Amino acid sequence: MALRPERAHLLPLPTEGSDLAEVSFPKADAFGCVRVRTNFYLTPLLVEKRVQAKIYADLVEIWHEGAAVPRNEHCYDRQKQILELEHFLEVLEQKPGGLGGIDNAEPVARTRAPAG
Repeated sequence: MALRPERAHLLPLPTEGSDLAEVSFPKADAFGCVRVRTNFYLTPLLVEKRVQAKIYADLVEIWHEGAAVPRNEHCYDRQKQILELEHFLEVLEQKPGGLGGIDNAEPVARTRAPAG
């Protein structure tokens, strides 16, 4: 009953939830990779572009100029390169031939490698 007089002075509950991501602001390196914690995630961004990285329990999002560039499954290993083929192809669209021989590119080699 003591709460009744206080209710008139309380703020309303928020209508929107809050974002529960850990946020950092890394730069893309010479290969378009962004370091998030101890891992590197491939992006279609140019060198030295500052991005916002949002780290969720299951997902890592890289944001640039208000748009989400690739979303990746959160990798809990250390010192890994997360090179998704789809993200690699976006880089080639922006700069054809800029990454050398496509047959030697690591994302392509990983995709072609037999499972196991």
